[in-house]
Amino acid sequence: MYKRLLPLLMITLLSFTACTDMQEEAVEDYGEATEAAFDEEITEFRNTVNASLTEADRELEELEARAANASEEMQAEYNEEIAELREERMAIAQDLDQLEAETEEEWLQARANAQNEWNEFERDLTELRFETIETREEFEAAVNEEVAELDREMEALEAKAANASAEIQAEYEEQIAELEQERQEWATQWEQFENTTEENWQEMQSDLAASLSTFGAHMRHAGNEVERAFDPEGDLE
Repeated sequence: MYKRLLPLLMITLLSFTACTDMQEEAVEDYGEATEAAFDEEITEFRNTVNASLTEADRELEELEARAANASEEMQAEYNEEIAELREERMAIAQDLDQLEAETEEEWLQARANAQNEWNEFERDLTELRFETIETREEFEAAVNEEVAELDREMEALEAKAANASAEIQAEYEEQIAELEQERQEWATQWEQFENTTEENWQEMQSDLAASLSTFGAHMRHAGNEVERAFDPEGDLE
């Protein structure tokens, strides 16, 4: 009887060993696939941010040219702000080179931190761009172009949130309401600017530049948050 059971036991043992090996291989394959997916997402993210940094470099060069044509007092102020922006830009590039993740949670946090860092840099860059404009006509044209773009982003944000689940809608309803309030406050401030004289418009230029760039940063931060809610793994095209 034992002789008859022995082959059966051997077959069972071999089958169990084979299943265990297959499971280990499956886990290993999954781990390698996950790591490859993270690497691909990080590479794509790096390429996107690097393209934005290249565009920012061109804008910094334009700001340096504007600063060179400014008064001696303003030239010193602009050059100091440009130097600070270049430091911010360098920090973003360094952090981007060091960006890595081994788990989904690490990747989501790393991506969020990088996006927030970029939003702050973009805010500061936009503010200085508006501050260095010399004529009222150019300032108004640049501001109107920026506001139109932000309004389009607001509409897209509202549409995406409206089509979301009730849970996501509730989460971002208050944030969108705050953005709408901030947009209205900006409109009031802009109306006051439009009523200023040609001699006094520059007195409001710096405040307008700061408030508009801050609104833009808040808008893009909200957009990133909603995008992550819809696409937590960063797979949206």
